[in-house]
Amino acid sequence: MSWRVKLEKKLAYKHKEKRHYKHLVAIPEEVLRKVGWSPGEELEWVISGNLLILKSVGEIESKD
Repeated sequence: MSWRVKLEKKLAYKHKEKRHYKHLVAIPEEVLRKVGWSPGEELEWVISGNLLILKSVGEIESKD
């Protein structure tokens, strides 16, 4: 299965004359249900080539 989402750029804060941004990806509810995640869950990302993989920290700890 695959979904398409847009990467958003939002102004996080401004300090002196410098702007600091955060980048956001909205994860659809259906995807959250399929992977069993809920708001506030701690996630870890892994970069593999040009892929960004998100994993639940709880999942990672239980596999060790």
